[in-house]
Amino acid sequence: MTETGIKTYEVRVSGFPPALYSARSPAKARARCWRDYLSYDDAANFRDFLKRSTIRRVPDPPGVGERVMIAGLPATTVHNYAAGHYVWFMRDDSDAVLCSHPADVTRADKPEPGEAT
Repeated sequence: MTETGIKTYEVRVSGFPPALYSARSPAKARARCWRDYLSYDDAANFRDFLKRSTIRRVPDPPGVGERVMIAGLPATTVHNYAAGHYVWFMRDDSDAVLCSHPADVTRADKPEPGEAT
């Protein structure tokens, strides 16, 4: 478990391949999957989605849960939700998943250029 409690969950929805979600709880991962599912069936209700889906904790993929600094603020990396070179992360005080260009990301334990060590 990371300091911020972000874990990786596999959510399976009947008729779809399993998908990985990073979240602070299984309920938050499942809710995020439901919001994605709405792009397929915008008339779906959450109760029916719960009947069609299952969730389980899986090991974090490499890179998930790493502490980083983004624009000078601490964050934790999460599962890469889309192809590309961006770094996906969550701030410590938010459940929103955001992305940043790698040039704006440094490891939390690495001093910034010009900082005394």
